[in-house]
Amino acid sequence: MTVIRVDLQPKGYDVVVADAGPEAVAPYVKKLFAPGRLVVITDSTVGGLFADRIEQALVAEGFDVATINVTPGERSKSFTTAEMLLERMSEIDLDRKSVVMSLGGGVVGDLAGFVSSIYKRGCPVVHVPTTLLAQVDSAIGGKTGVNLAHVKNQIGTFHQPSLVFAPIRALRTLPRRQLLNGIAEGIKTAVVLDADLVEWLGQTSDPLHWTDSWLVHLVSRCCAAKASVVEKDEKDDGLRMVLNFGHTLGHALEAVADEDELLHGEAVAIGMAAAIGLSRHLGYCRPQTEAAVLHLLGTFGLPTSAKSFVGRPWSQALRKDKKSAGSQITTVLLHEFGHPLLVKQSVDELTRWFKEWMENDG
Repeated sequence: MTVIRVDLQPKGYDVVVADAGPEAVAPYVKKLFAPGRLVVITDSTVGGLFADRIEQALVAEGFDVATINVTPGERSKSFTTAEMLLERMSEIDLDRKSVVMSLGGGVVGDLAGFVSSIYKRGCPVVHVPTTLLAQVDSAIGGKTGVNLAHVKNQIGTFHQPSLVFAPIRALRTLPRRQLLNGIAEGIKTAVVLDADLVEWLGQTSDPLHWTDSWLVHLVSRCCAAKASVVEKDEKDDGLRMVLNFGHTLGHALEAVADEDELLHGEAVAIGMAAAIGLSRHLGYCRPQTEAAVLHLLGTFGLPTSAKSFVGRPWSQALRKDKKSAGSQITTVLLHEFGHPLLVKQSVDELTRWFKEWMENDG
């Protein structure tokens, strides 16, 4: 077990990375909260695997537990779903001291964080991420949100959790594509923040290495790296933006992808390939660095081409990117491993360059 402290005053919290199942969160919750009402927000897939076990464990610690299921998938990340959750929370008669717990991946975590931040002007939330992507990235840092007109995370809040409990054994239920979905975000974190982790990933890319202990190491390193950034820039005003490496084009592609065509990590992998290409094109990184990033992505079998998206209206989503301001957009580029940089560019120029890259290199 590894414990990483996210040292935000007065809202600091622990990220516990445990070689255990989700139900092992119960004693940690009891240490933080007096027994009372607690609602578990999950989706029907994850709930079918873990909800009964986690509910029994929490009841044994004295909590009065209710579970609310949402439909799996990105489409649930909407105002409609958020309203349903808020109405159910009111029916259950939660108060401001009641605990909201997310049990699932990034969609469930973002939804639970969002509704907990606005229900009665804020109640505590505990995240129990059950996907690798959520464990290495989205569960840490307090970002919440729902999508608007198919553009990701246009509405949201910052609402730090009271605890993040990452149960590594829950990852045993994931298919290989979902593991790679999370590994892509792990590669992103390594590339911009942890050069030693890049080297370790390159040495252990064979799936035979992907044991529980390998996953504990990966999640712990990524959480520690992200915590160090969040502590310095909680509200995403500067430094924290480097964690969006690969997300500018990645989010735009997600917005126009067909259902299940492109997972978030796959979109970010393509976005990283484009971003490192742009870094080399503008003279910020050496060709060897570009080649190393592409090699690492390819070693894990992650996509690096967007040619199938040529002709689709991805540029419309690009213009609505959260990092844009007027005709300018802040892009995350790379000098070398562990040394990202933020560059303001014209949205029109960036769109033209991405289009050319997609038609040729991408």
